[in-house]
Amino acid sequence: MFDIYKLLRGEDNVSKLFPFIKISNSPQDKYETYILGDVKSRFDVLADKYYSDPSLAKVILLANPQYANEWSIPDASLIRIPFPKQRVLNEIEEKVLNIIEKE
Repeated sequence: MFDIYKLLRGEDNVSKLFPFIKISNSPQDKYETYILGDVKSRFDVLADKYYSDPSLAKVILLANPQYANEWSIPDASLIRIPFPKQRVLNEIEEKVLNIIEKE
């Protein structure tokens, strides 16, 4: 299981706020129609379906910055699932490390 917050934890094991990161588009990205109230549309369920890891729901949220959270998504909206998984995780890690270095 990938720990998306690992990079943000200091020596005191306290995590900094997760920064806004724009995940680049790829022709391999997947798309799902968000159905309000449908369990299959929850980001943890989509993360499990596409990444085999429900803890990566945050990745899907980052790829859809027009929504502050899952509860603000209008019914029938198209949700982007960035793909493939390793490309996305590498991009997140690189961008988080760049932000940390600038602090």
